[in-house]
Amino acid sequence: MENEITYQKTYAQFKEECDTVVKQTAESFVRLGYLLKVARDTDILKESTYNTVAEFAEAEYGLNATYVSRFISINDRFSEGGYSDRLESKYQGFGYAKLSVMLQLPDAMNEELSADMTKADITAVKDEFDAEKKVTDIERMIEPQAEAPELPMRLQLLYKTLDSLGESEPEIFIKVAKSADLENTESRVVLAMVPSDTKVYSVRVMGLGRMVLTCSEDKVSIVNSRTADKQLYTWAEVKQMWEEIGAIEELPFPNKPEERWEKHYGRKLEIAPVQEEKKETKKKESKVVKAKEVTETDTHLTEAENKSNDSENENQGFENESHDFENDSCEDDNGEIEDETDNGNPGEDDYSDEAEADDEVEHVEVAAVEDFVDDSHEPTPIEIELAECINLLDGYRAELCKPNLTSRGVRELKDNMVPLIAQAMGRLASALWDKEIAEDDEEDEGE
Repeated sequence: MENEITYQKTYAQFKEECDTVVKQTAESFVRLGYLLKVARDTDILKESTYNTVAEFAEAEYGLNATYVSRFISINDRFSEGGYSDRLESKYQGFGYAKLSVMLQLPDAMNEELSADMTKADITAVKDEFDAEKKVTDIERMIEPQAEAPELPMRLQLLYKTLDSLGESEPEIFIKVAKSADLENTESRVVLAMVPSDTKVYSVRVMGLGRMVLTCSEDKVSIVNSRTADKQLYTWAEVKQMWEEIGAIEELPFPNKPEERWEKHYGRKLEIAPVQEEKKETKKKESKVVKAKEVTETDTHLTEAENKSNDSENENQGFENESHDFENDSCEDDNGEIEDETDNGNPGEDDYSDEAEADDEVEHVEVAAVEDFVDDSHEPTPIEIELAECINLLDGYRAELCKPNLTSRGVRELKDNMVPLIAQAMGRLASALWDKEIAEDDEEDEGE
């Protein structure tokens, strides 16, 4: 053992100390974690009837292996030096419940949390990290990249994060704009973004992933939920980026904040209907603002799209495009290819082996068949299945490379294409196996 520790007490004294700690409140769980590590790493249990720390904790205190592991992990992560009966000063005041959640967050994020946050707040932060894990690298890479002016890389990240925050949470943009109009100072921006001691904004930045923006009166940080990389900023830099975005205008008679939002994001601001105030006691405001799901309408729109802005067409666009391609394919083949996937039901995604997504894929399909099927002989089952696998993979690739494909479109494409590709690969494997069996039989007959 690298770090050998000594514990100069008898088992009776050790047991009495454990009894005292378990009955205590506040941050005693850290000391309990330390004592459990002592039982694990020394021979103190030799004086007892227990062979392991798990047996000891279960029999004496009803702590199962999960709790033992959690107490020890909390001590590893949050005690002084990683092996102490005292919490690090920056984690004092959090309590067992919060630290249990923080075990699942990277240190870069935990350093930005404050003890006045509730367990629900910290759980909300963890939920954002968990949600980003569900987004695959390929989904993130094919997303339209968030734009930013020519700035140093660290400021580009701040610009994109604030820009995405202003778009998904218009009230933040408008609040910053109104505050700055009254008095264009950093303190007004701080008041607009940090109504309490700490405020955490989770923002989905296109092409990058969720960025966790943590704001307090003295500092601002951004933690990348995919990589746990962290950048620190000053409020002067935050104010500068809001000016770049257009929320803050240096004009004698600036436009209304709502007009600035519409000008920058290129679409009409939707105003929520006024609701009657209830006399019920308001719940405590959460310190965490979760990221809103990115949809097609969340991206920047062109002027033409703003004029049409047909939500029904947006929702059915990917599906209708698939049908159009299939109809074109059927017409080109003089009706020889029939749609075998939707069974005549409108609105279902069609991914047939015969009708590919566009002309480019059809061309690849012909080339693939010619590569593996010779006109001079009838194609073998292996050649047919291999050509089909290549056709499906090329079709999948062509669809993924479309510039206007959204995250939702990627998920729909994956749900439809992956099972087809898996089935085709299975048929190819069966054909190869049948061929090998047939060759073995021929050898046996020859012998």
